[in-house]
Amino acid sequence: MKVRHSLVGHRTMEIVVVVLTLVVGLGALYGSALREGLPRVSGDIYDARIFIAVLEHWYAVLTGGGTPLSPPYFFPYPYTLSYGDGLLFGGVLYAVPRTLGFDPFVSYEIVNAVVAAIGFVATYVVARRMLGISVVLGLFAALLALVANSLAMRSIHAQLLYAAFFPVGLLLVWPLFLALTDSGGRRARSIGTVVRAVATVAFFFVWAMTSFYSLYAFVLLSLVALLTAAIADPALRLRVWLAVRHPSLALIVLALGLAGSAVAIFGLYSQSGYGGHGVSAMKAGTVSIAELVNVGVGNWVWGGLMEPLRDRLKPPYTRDAYGLSPVLVVAFLASMIWIGRLCRLRLKARGHREGDVDAALFAYSMGIGALVLALFAVHIARFAPFQPLFVLLPGASAIRVPARFLLFIGPVVALVVAYALDLLADRGRWAMALVAVLVAFILAEQVHDDSALRLDRRQEQAFLDSVGQPPESCEVFYVFNPRFPKTGNDGQDRLYVHGVDAMLLASYYRLPTINGMATFTPPGWDVVGPFEPDYLDRVRAYAERHDILDGLCGLDLKERRWREGMAK
Repeated sequence: MKVRHSLVGHRTMEIVVVVLTLVVGLGALYGSALREGLPRVSGDIYDARIFIAVLEHWYAVLTGGGTPLSPPYFFPYPYTLSYGDGLLFGGVLYAVPRTLGFDPFVSYEIVNAVVAAIGFVATYVVARRMLGISVVLGLFAALLALVANSLAMRSIHAQLLYAAFFPVGLLLVWPLFLALTDSGGRRARSIGTVVRAVATVAFFFVWAMTSFYSLYAFVLLSLVALLTAAIADPALRLRVWLAVRHPSLALIVLALGLAGSAVAIFGLYSQSGYGGHGVSAMKAGTVSIAELVNVGVGNWVWGGLMEPLRDRLKPPYTRDAYGLSPVLVVAFLASMIWIGRLCRLRLKARGHREGDVDAALFAYSMGIGALVLALFAVHIARFAPFQPLFVLLPGASAIRVPARFLLFIGPVVALVVAYALDLLADRGRWAMALVAVLVAFILAEQVHDDSALRLDRRQEQAFLDSVGQPPESCEVFYVFNPRFPKTGNDGQDRLYVHGVDAMLLASYYRLPTINGMATFTPPGWDVVGPFEPDYLDRVRAYAERHDILDGLCGLDLKERRWREGMAK
């Protein structure tokens, strides 16, 4: 199973193999859709277009037509980017295909594919360079992180695709930690370590401005992992203490940079005017322990068992499938037991002598971090383990669905399992055969019928084009007469059916709108309920209250017709 000194081990050939495997993985995700001309893109009629509206806003900013922190919806409130994920990194990527002439929907899917590819490559690099895993099992880890069963759910909510940043974060954080504690022959006072500290701060800031949700999970995992390593290794614990007592320039730069970034990020997100989600909402976003293996009824291997599982669960089975595949979960738990034992034996043999932090301790520490995140994702009877942190930690109230932590730990789980399988493969031919079977089965149990490609891009682009440019006198607009009929879902009928259209049109035509839709909404904003008889009265009252009645125009969404002033 190990291919360290063969032709595949040659650097150029290895790159070719990695690229080909990535192409195969992306082909599994997009192949059939591309053959049909990509008729649909990831997400549903509402969430996908919300993301595209934010990405289109960044495209406007990068081409000189927008204010970075104030997208053109919920006008005239400023800093409305704080009402949801900022998607900064995705916006920068998105501007490239948009500038090349691709429509918003294809550009959005290109961003999703590139983010997924970044996660694939970063997972492989962690496997090879930081864990010393063979080429074959490094590719297994990277491919598993790319095509995991939960990817269907992540792609529907595109901000969750930034689980791909987890291995990128590991590539920055762990070597920096070793450098700051003078482990591995690196010197914390070198200019290279200072540069690495600056790069880590910059990466965390961009990540926070892109997907705060996933960054928060990564910070929790990293803190647990670093604490685990320090507790397990007495020599490392001493080095950490000395590094804190006598901080190097790199550590000072890192601390000040992270503190400044935190102030800036929390300062922005506090502009929403809300304290975050309540504890009850957080608890509703957790899952039962049995649902840790909920891969959905569409899974080819386990789908038939998901319905009986749902029927036995109390409280009721969660609508969304966030779980990891069953054999992968068993393999991960077995790997943690084996790697933990290996760490204890190696540390015992070394005693208190100085030594480098080896790959086994790195894998074990990451795995403990993943286990803690998984624990935070569940509820046990009426208790949610995440609740104390939710109450005490700054920013924790932004986490409405802790169950999504199960999506974020996917790359880490893949790396830990690949590391253990790599150790097992060294034990002879029988072990190599067992590893091959496990690898094949774990990949097979990721296959499912569910598709994240649900938004009809041609239909939606035709809608954007049919609206046309607004009148010259129009300085800000509102929408009325939704193009979608009432759904019977109160939330969709009051908030989504008109608000999402308005924010996408505002970003696309670069014209502010008083409408919008996001996780949070401005204080006192009541431009909701377009099917309600007093909707236009509330629009007028809002415009008068904010002194924007002059220059206001309306858009009939069903008729695709602009109207100057207030509709009657």
